[in-house]
Amino acid sequence: MLKAAALYFDKLYVLDPLKASFGQIGIGAAERDVQLLEQEQILDRVAPEEVLNKYEATITAAIKRDLNDAGFKKLCSEKIGSLWTLALAKVPEGLRHDPAFSPLEDSMKRVLTGEGGYSEKAGYSEYAEYRESATGVIEYRYADYPFDVGEAIMLNHALVGGILHAGAIPITDDEIHSRILNYKLQQAQQELPEIRAALAATRLEFAGAKLAAQSLTDLDLGVIPEAMPLEKILEYRLRYSGELQAARDKLQWMAREITDEPWTKAFEDAVFH
Repeated sequence: MLKAAALYFDKLYVLDPLKASFGQIGIGAAERDVQLLEQEQILDRVAPEEVLNKYEATITAAIKRDLNDAGFKKLCSEKIGSLWTLALAKVPEGLRHDPAFSPLEDSMKRVLTGEGGYSEKAGYSEYAEYRESATGVIEYRYADYPFDVGEAIMLNHALVGGILHAGAIPITDDEIHSRILNYKLQQAQQELPEIRAALAATRLEFAGAKLAAQSLTDLDLGVIPEAMPLEKILEYRLRYSGELQAARDKLQWMAREITDEPWTKAFEDAVFH
């Protein structure tokens, strides 16, 4: 997905991977590419505590619905035993006790600790102050959550933080997350009026972004060779800007011809064909 962004998209927003990670803290091998895209002003990190502070009630209610949704739980059952590692807050020590920053801290605590319904009493580990990462020991209050709990938190962040906070379209190149995200998008049509309205207003843009993401990240198509470094992709983007725009126009017209909703299996099948 980072390479697809380097070639095609004007902007990619990611939930800050130092604050929310699947199976690890930090970005791992992708850290260098993330930093390069940040330098090129293609990638922006979204701070989860900012999203929570603005949409806390919406996200909390959606998480609770997911954890009582049989369809959501069934999709998550494929990953039984897997954990999400999530930061309770990531505010510098000098700012943490500053009254101006306390709403961010309080929002994160209420959703991720007992006040939000998910505490160590339910079997989740307590948070700590320091932990090893690929970049060394970092100050990082975290908790390890079962896959369904972490997935509910993360996908609601992606939906609300992407669509409402950043005005961006949520996409993923991971198969299990994609299936659950598509399910969430279908459910959001019924449960989240703000999301429903935003999706209705941007359906073509949504379909175009999904089409581009699926096409560019399909290794069988070979649009972006797997071994090609990000620097070379950025060179191509700059050198062939006219061809890039022509490709964007073509993909937009192709997206118009797909009448299925972009979060359905039918849409993915149409993209494949």
